[in-house]
Amino acid sequence: MPFTRRDFMIGCGCMAAFPFPAPAIAQDSETELFNGKICGFRFSSPVFGRVSNIGAPSNEALKIVGWITDSVGIRQNFAILAADIERYAVAFATIRGGQRFIVYNRSGFSWSNGRASWGDVSTMAHEVGHHLASHVYADEYSQYEQELEADTFSGFTMSKLGATLEQAVSNFWDWPATKWHPGGIRRKKAVETGWLLAEKMKEQEDASCAPGWLGDKKEVEGATCRIVRSCDGRRQTIRLACKDYDNRWRWMR
Repeated sequence: MPFTRRDFMIGCGCMAAFPFPAPAIAQDSETELFNGKICGFRFSSPVFGRVSNIGAPSNEALKIVGWITDSVGIRQNFAILAADIERYAVAFATIRGGQRFIVYNRSGFSWSNGRASWGDVSTMAHEVGHHLASHVYADEYSQYEQELEADTFSGFTMSKLGATLEQAVSNFWDWPATKWHPGGIRRKKAVETGWLLAEKMKEQEDASCAPGWLGDKKEVEGATCRIVRSCDGRRQTIRLACKDYDNRWRWMR
């Protein structure tokens, strides 16, 4: 069942009362008010913008959040929604009834044509970071620090997913700071910090590379095969090897 259209107001770092979409099993006449904190990716001023036409996300949005959670080894339990968001918000994270939500602005993403950019991945990773660091739940430190922490998480996951540093920081440029968000250059540095941390961890993993078999033998299309960890210098590679007709192990292409 499609989501019922609801309008509500948003503002990062503030408490806002707004109607949120009721669960799919609810009747159209049911509207529940939720008072909670919202963390958005980009608010350039203390703006309350109308959010409307809330509905199901694109397949690309679901895949991206799945990639992000897989990269850090956690279960994907975020509800993703698409909406039309006025003014400056690209996406925001919030909690309603114990459920974690990420709501993104349809017009702010390039996946309407079935594709996603690294900038889209960065934005969704930033919102996941807000949830994982409990920014939506508690104010343990300043809004600036929360935004920079979410940016650092974004950079970390971007590296894990194979993005270059240029791709990881593609969302940022030299925009001015506001009361709620640091300036673009400072946020870009936070993303870079996270990206470099993940790259350093990769180097440490590669340095300890030990070649050998991974798992038991498997039958693949009639051939006996095994997963192999090989080491090229300090970098490890996972490959598939199968026994040939002469009973010799050969790399599969």
